[in-house]
Amino acid sequence: MERVATALSVPVADVYGVTEFYEMLYTHPVGGKVFRVCQDAPCALAGADAAMTNLCEWLRIRPGETTPDGHVTVEPVRCLGLCDRAPAALINLDRYAPLDSARPEIALNGVPSEEPLAIGGLVKLALSNVGVVDPTRLQDYASQGGLAALRQALLNMTPGRVLEEVKVSKLVGRGGAAFPTGLKWEFAARNPGPRYVICNADESEPGAFKDRVLMDGDPFRVVEGLTLACYAVGAEKGFIYVRGEHRQGYDRFSGAVRQLKASGYLGENILGTGFKCDCASSFPFADDEGRSAQLVSRRVNPLISQQQHGAGAFNGFLCSYDAFLKSFLLIDKSGYQFRRIYLTSGHFSEVGGFSLE
Repeated sequence: MERVATALSVPVADVYGVTEFYEMLYTHPVGGKVFRVCQDAPCALAGADAAMTNLCEWLRIRPGETTPDGHVTVEPVRCLGLCDRAPAALINLDRYAPLDSARPEIALNGVPSEEPLAIGGLVKLALSNVGVVDPTRLQDYASQGGLAALRQALLNMTPGRVLEEVKVSKLVGRGGAAFPTGLKWEFAARNPGPRYVICNADESEPGAFKDRVLMDGDPFRVVEGLTLACYAVGAEKGFIYVRGEHRQGYDRFSGAVRQLKASGYLGENILGTGFKCDCASSFPFADDEGRSAQLVSRRVNPLISQQQHGAGAFNGFLCSYDAFLKSFLLIDKSGYQFRRIYLTSGHFSEVGGFSLE
């Protein structure tokens, strides 16, 4: 930690505080392979306890310990966001789900899982691209109508009109408070610059995996929605926070941002309109103020929320993942018929994400 502090020119206490905050950072040695077995409800129903017991017996260690040769550390962890593939595990950053509860040790030398994303519903709006568009190719996304909303906004609409569309739609946040999205955007637009927009793709509650399905299956659309939000409020920088367990989502976003920059949809003078915007993906803090703290180089401490100022220490705002995705639909589809995504896991005949009224 002293080396990191010296390299970053920050106090050692700050480095220690960040290290202690994240479950995936350590202040002590761990094995070359960290085998994380989910212990939350959907995985427990699917045999996670047996998987943990069998793995530890095979390695001859207890949960939380490292093998004498330093090769493997076994950790019981909370929800990995893979509830539709229970029981789930990570080995370092690779997914193994569903894990074989009877012989979990075979994953140590196995190939990471690549299960198809399970979605359903008669009319899919938010999920319409999942399983249809190659999430790694901008050309494929554009062939399905991608970027039309951003072109429409930049070439034919003022920022104020985009903001008004979001307000009229009565779109609300999905974090529980149902705060009006348009009002949040308007508060940010009223504040002096520079402004920032943060997309919250941190999803860690047991049974919640909607964001993972969308970021794995349709990353370009969310970056497009984030760029629309930046245009509406006059921000030149957007951030996407991805939880550390979702390395694939982080890689998908990073690839999407690179391709959009190369194609002129991010960066300077987008589409010749004079609007400039850049986006970056990063790993998350636990709350809104924690996320904003990183942007202004403060230590992460919970604060009293200051909704009307976006995130307290800087001018901007944070919205849930699907709020940005649905802002895209507002401009692209010119309608306000939203459907919720319902998730099933555990003892259901079909598990996955379903678009319903």
